[in-house]
Amino acid sequence: MQAAMGWQQLKKSWYALFFQLPGLPEWMMGRRPDGIGEMIRTSAATPANYPPEVVRVFSENAGRPGGMRAMVNYYRALIGKGGAKRQADMGFPDIRVPTLMCWGEDDMALTVETTYGTDRWVPDLTLRYLPRMSHWVNQDAPDEVNAMITAFLNNEPVPYMTWEPVLKIEEGQGDK
Repeated sequence: MQAAMGWQQLKKSWYALFFQLPGLPEWMMGRRPDGIGEMIRTSAATPANYPPEVVRVFSENAGRPGGMRAMVNYYRALIGKGGAKRQADMGFPDIRVPTLMCWGEDDMALTVETTYGTDRWVPDLTLRYLPRMSHWVNQDAPDEVNAMITAFLNNEPVPYMTWEPVLKIEEGQGDK
């Protein structure tokens, strides 16, 4: 990710800096009972896959005592507490197990470029980009992601997701 930390990624990562403020992010995100669930739904590629009961589960989990703080403390440890620098100084471990990464090309938090070079630390990497999908790939494209996971676990070729524009004429519109 450090190699991809250009202007586009910095624009997407603004929230990580905001999360360094003590207390304010938790307060702001917790003001609305459905806030976190709605944030996830509205940032998704397929909001229809997030019915009210799913949005409610996300929000209820985030709203549990300490839930908001736990969500932002990851970023506080990574940046403010020096976790990223400490790990870089120690070196990054190689992940030597077969790994599947499914990545939404329209991720609101991370650019596709942040995946480049991952195979340096994950030699047995299978990387699949999902066009027009968001950060929440497993909810945005459950059938496609599940097919990829199933193939991967069965040691079969992992399919790719493609995007093809299709023009349609609604019935009754004729050849106008």
